[in-house]
Amino acid sequence: MTDTALPTRHPISPLQWIVEFFLTVSLLLFVAGLLLPALAITSIGLLQQEYSIVEGIQRFFNNGQELIGAVVLFFSVILPLAKIATGFLALRHWNHYGQAARRTLGVLAFISKWSMADVFVLALTILIINGQLTTSADLRPGVAFFTAGVLLSSVCMLGINWIVRRPETA
Repeated sequence: MTDTALPTRHPISPLQWIVEFFLTVSLLLFVAGLLLPALAITSIGLLQQEYSIVEGIQRFFNNGQELIGAVVLFFSVILPLAKIATGFLALRHWNHYGQAARRTLGVLAFISKWSMADVFVLALTILIINGQLTTSADLRPGVAFFTAGVLLSSVCMLGINWIVRRPETA
């Protein structure tokens, strides 16, 4: 029987600790951004509904738009969470996984650029909604938290890539 447990951690450097701290902050911002209201839609000037990103994804699925819901779910939730989880693992265990960790981080860094695509889609949605006479849309704090979480995690990934690619960690 083989041991499948993760290898023991190597001592963490101050730089790794800082990146891990900000990666944790990015996770908290990201989760808040998913759950807080992100969009307020006002119809006929009176009725206002607010939606979080999670509620928006649920609404796609409930309205029979599974493909759009799945795409938004992948790029807005699954991909950013995978990036953050991989970042934590890489910070703690990259010495053990070596070249495989470097390749994985490179691919994840490339793909993670698309995690901001839904912010662009949200902006287009607002433009379309505001073009209708009886409806308007406004951004809510969830968008700011979500954007801050995604951007901070991207900056952390740059730091992680730098740490992993260094010949020796202090």
